[in-house]
Amino acid sequence: MFTCEAVEKAKPSDIEALAEKLEPALARAVRDLIKDHVASVDLSKLEEALKEGQTHRILEIIGEVDPVKAQAVREGLQNAVWAGGALAVQSPVLNEARFAFQRLNPALITWLEGYSLNLIREIGEGTRAAVRSALVDGMTKGVNPIQQARQIKQAVGLTESQSKAVQNYRRALETVHTRRSLKRWGLGNERSKQSGVEIAPLDPKTGKPKDGIHQWRLRDQRYDNAIRRAQENKKPLTPEQIDRMVDRYQERMIQHRARTIARAESMRALNAGTGEAWRQAVEERKVNGDLVRKFWKDARTERECEECRSLARDQPKRGIPMNAEFVSKKSGRRYKHAPAHPNCLCHVFYRLMEPEQLAEEAA
Repeated sequence: MFTCEAVEKAKPSDIEALAEKLEPALARAVRDLIKDHVASVDLSKLEEALKEGQTHRILEIIGEVDPVKAQAVREGLQNAVWAGGALAVQSPVLNEARFAFQRLNPALITWLEGYSLNLIREIGEGTRAAVRSALVDGMTKGVNPIQQARQIKQAVGLTESQSKAVQNYRRALETVHTRRSLKRWGLGNERSKQSGVEIAPLDPKTGKPKDGIHQWRLRDQRYDNAIRRAQENKKPLTPEQIDRMVDRYQERMIQHRARTIARAESMRALNAGTGEAWRQAVEERKVNGDLVRKFWKDARTERECEECRSLARDQPKRGIPMNAEFVSKKSGRRYKHAPAHPNCLCHVFYRLMEPEQLAEEAA
């Protein structure tokens, strides 16, 4: 029986390369969905509700992410699942078994629809949390209704932490003329040739990139000269300048969120597709399910965290049964598939074991 040990080392690069190919299209679909939601929010209605003290209407005005307009997101997820299945079929075991991945499997289609709806729902829930945070922040600080309405709209499409980053960026711009130094801003730092965003400086203690949100790396650097002049001349930026800079920062934050979602979900869908291919093979009795084991493979990059290391390091030597869940000894969390977190590049690898190997493990 072929245990596919020979392809174990080749598999990670294959699935990571495939995820990298699928990620841009899914990121565009998520970005467009979020931007469409932002555009649908009526700023004048937000202002009216705030002036009249009808804060309970805010979430109603914000509305929900339109699932009808999420077709491109669904297609991106479907493509990733099918690509994962196709990649699994190329493995020597399933290829030798002459197994064909069934893209139109009814159970898979039902699962995909639920998976897509859950992702869209999560995007909407993130927005509602961000809007509530922006509303409370504005009320606490006594911001006028017009400005508060603008800040609430700028929270649409973001997570709560991202929304707070946008609010903090606005405050930093409002007081930049009082700063003694702009060292934290990293003006003039090197930018990525691909995204145009500043390359994250390394933390001298850990050697890993610093948090991009905290460093305001997502700002539009075309305004850096205006920021520098305001600090040097001790003259505040105008409200119009600040609004333009914050609007652009929000746009880039939405792009950042879309890329983060796409990176995690493309890898998750690929892993799900791989698992589904093996499940179908077992169901059709092409392989013996009792002998299939799966392994958590960490990416070993700067994105890797203790959770990923724990999942890869602490798993049984012979892996776990294909229907079992990985358990992190660090957090106690359970995972059926990778990834474990946003920006995670881990994946799940399947092997068909020899009966003697499992007997040896049991002994």
